[in-house]
Amino acid sequence: DGKSLETEFGLSTYKDHQTITLQEMPERAPMGQLPRSVELVLDHDLVDRIKPGDRVQVVGVYRALATAVSGQSATSGLFKTAVLVNNVQILGRDASHLTFSTDDVRTIRKPCQWDAPAW
Repeated sequence: DGKSLETEFGLSTYKDHQTITLQEMPERAPMGQLPRSVELVLDHDLVDRIKPGDRVQVVGVYRALATAVSGQSATSGLFKTAVLVNNVQILGRDASHLTFSTDDVRTIRKPCQWDAPAW
């Protein structure tokens, strides 16, 4: 149609989104080969948790993403792959230094407290 996109401020919903590249640790790469890499897609609270150079463990869904041919709605048959990330853990940061208050412990345990049905 040739119409440009106009943003309706106040009526739009925004979400945090980040695409980064994860590279295999060089010391774990096979001898004589370059480290492999994969694209990661982070959303919401996972955005900006990782800095360049961090060693991380990632949990997510490995997906093939269709790429459209320019000017056409059909795909080209080539697929780009990415990991849709669910969880990120930065290696080397020990969780043993965390401290929980009494209120934190109560909040964590609350969903676990339920009365078992009398069968």
